[in-house]
Amino acid sequence: MTYPNKTKAVILPSYNKNLIRALLSLKTEVIDLPAPKGSELIVKVLATPCNPSDIAFLQGSYNVIKPLPAIPGFEAAGVVVAAGKSYETLINKNVSIFLQDEEIGCWSEYILVSGDNCIPVKPELDLMQAATLSINPLTALGMFEMVEKRNSKTIILNAAGGQVPELVRAMARLKDIQIINIFRKKSSAENLSSVKTQINLFSGEEDFEEKLIKACKGKTNITVLDAVGGSQSGILFNALPEDSVQVVYGGLSNEAIGGVDTLAMIFNNKSITGFNLNHYVADLKASGNLLNVANRLQEMIIAGEIHTKINGIFALEEVVKGIRTYIKNMSGGKVIFKP
Repeated sequence: MTYPNKTKAVILPSYNKNLIRALLSLKTEVIDLPAPKGSELIVKVLATPCNPSDIAFLQGSYNVIKPLPAIPGFEAAGVVVAAGKSYETLINKNVSIFLQDEEIGCWSEYILVSGDNCIPVKPELDLMQAATLSINPLTALGMFEMVEKRNSKTIILNAAGGQVPELVRAMARLKDIQIINIFRKKSSAENLSSVKTQINLFSGEEDFEEKLIKACKGKTNITVLDAVGGSQSGILFNALPEDSVQVVYGGLSNEAIGGVDTLAMIFNNKSITGFNLNHYVADLKASGNLLNVANRLQEMIIAGEIHTKINGIFALEEVVKGIRTYIKNMSGGKVIFKP
């Protein structure tokens, strides 16, 4: 296959904590596309999503900072059109890409990427699912492995209308694990899949804490998967029974965790820990298990066991419109950019 020496890409000129200003600064430009060497590939991007981490990246508030001007976008799916000698067998094949450890980003027509950051895609896998394979499914699976290792029989999910909680619910359904969902508003709970033993709570209700404590009563060893942080983390932690663990994987509140009962942590053997997708992926690469885990996820998607919802498809030039659509209804599914 042939490829150009230039490519169209979305460019972020500077980080800005004001999201509106960050969005308005985005431009679509034509930039140089170097030839691949060694373990590098040229991938024609076919689909690339917007994730909460991408939005935080635009604001400079994510843990990944890239040299400016930068191309945003942490994951994509595409076809390999050229490769260095190490990865020539992937030419003409579809791959899923995860790009947090490289200077380049995925919101581009073509990208030069390390072959180590590409996962071969099974022919049966839908392109949109391939584009969203790395961040949410790997996060859900990595945390679900923590649940299974601890032999927890109950999981608490906040921001429960999001994609990661939806994937965790699907995994819990296969293992008959109880789910306690926490939504901000009742509309977020509509049309979501459920598990056999599921409780839905709403953080905006006056008796939320009372209902949460009641839902946790009589249980031990609960695992919380916390995407919010802030004061809600303290409320969740304090309601937990003994031997429970709270896994923080997001900070949607943009606030520090507060209100934690220190004595309960000490005397009830409760703890708070973090989950970092980059660390999880690095460990999988180091152990040689990344492809096995990725294939497992692909098989689950193909079998219909898990699925990422898609809310809209936009051209690269519509990046601002696409992100605004996503922000207005994150529980509605991912927004995809198709170069």
